[in-house]
Amino acid sequence: MGNKNIVDAILDNLKTGGGYYELDDYIMNNTNDVKALYYSCVLYEQAKKTETAKIKDEKIKEHILFWQKEKCEETQYKAFINDMKKLDFHCHGKGVEITLGCSTVCNAKCSNCTHETMVRNGELLPKILELKELRYWVRKYKLLSLVADIQVTSISPVGMGEPLTNPNIIEFYKYIKIFFPNAELGLNTNISLLKGNMAHEIAKLNMGYIYLSLSYFNKETYEREVGLDYDNTVKNILDFIRICEEENSKTRITIHILNNELNSKKDIKEFIKYFQPLLHKKDRLEIRRYMQISGKSIKGRGIKRKKLRPCYELWQVLATEANGNIYPCCLGLWKKYDPYLSIGNITDPIPDIIRNLMNIRERQFNGDFNSCMECDVLQHNRAFFLPIRFYNKEKTIKGDIQYITQKKFLSEILYMAEKIKCYILDYSKEQSYWGTKDK
Repeated sequence: MGNKNIVDAILDNLKTGGGYYELDDYIMNNTNDVKALYYSCVLYEQAKKTETAKIKDEKIKEHILFWQKEKCEETQYKAFINDMKKLDFHCHGKGVEITLGCSTVCNAKCSNCTHETMVRNGELLPKILELKELRYWVRKYKLLSLVADIQVTSISPVGMGEPLTNPNIIEFYKYIKIFFPNAELGLNTNISLLKGNMAHEIAKLNMGYIYLSLSYFNKETYEREVGLDYDNTVKNILDFIRICEEENSKTRITIHILNNELNSKKDIKEFIKYFQPLLHKKDRLEIRRYMQISGKSIKGRGIKRKKLRPCYELWQVLATEANGNIYPCCLGLWKKYDPYLSIGNITDPIPDIIRNLMNIRERQFNGDFNSCMECDVLQHNRAFFLPIRFYNKEKTIKGDIQYITQKKFLSEILYMAEKIKCYILDYSKEQSYWGTKDK
């Protein structure tokens, strides 16, 4: 099917009772075809509306009329491309990590996780995404990466749940690799389901990394705080290390426990002593510090607001929860829906998602951190090292983190040096004055 015939093929299939997913085969062989990706996403979004509509026949007729008009004018696609050009958004620097929450179901009961509280409060409903929806997510992000010049460096099915509870996880990974062959695949798992055929299939994927969350080395602490069988978990870790050897897997294994008061110094030493001899050079152990969501604001914790810079994750992360809501950081995934942090839903038009992302970046440049004040990541900002005046605000909001021109940079340095010089002179005069008075 050629590019010129895409709309014709969609229209023909709709008229004969199909057509909503007919572009899949073509797109899998033409993953950089912007027009085909755009139309496939529109098709899926129409299909979802039809499934929930009371009168499906009327919806199908409505969609046929839409594609008949699009066939003649391509008004929707042209408007989409023009909208993206007007935004002038280009994010092609260090790259972006995409997370896709494929399940909200978890078989663990971790005391340090907000999952159980949200389930208990009715804020999080059990949901395992179907493969066709996951494929739509991948295509939508591929389209976004092409039209917004985003380099996707890493993709993982991280969200508010255990990824391996989704029976489609292996097919999901394979589909991702077709569209993002250069992105590093990752997995965070509580290990309880990483066994048997699943373990072999995961090893064969040759992911970039896999985090095995042991959390606690002490058996009693683990079973109390995580709610899973400790011996089974440790067995699965040992088996997976062996399976990776058998499959000659290139996956980098990281086994981690938490850096908190429940792991004693003795536990940490025993953890390292037990697992270190079993790992290869590419693998590692980690005493992991988890992101903290505090009830107190940063101001309440003694940190001056004027010293804060925009959070670096706004330039490095696109996180999608199981309901499709997109956040520019991990914080949004682990709490109740936050309108400040949300930059839209995966089903929203891409220009709207980009506008919302630029909006939150601008708000943080202007000192509006809202609910981010509760997150400790702002205290450990790894991208904004210089005073805020040294960054080109407009260009940074529209793309990567960029600095002011070299000429202006030097003038700012001289200006600051002059201020420091004046401060030192004033301080010296003051000291001299008081010294004379004392004598």
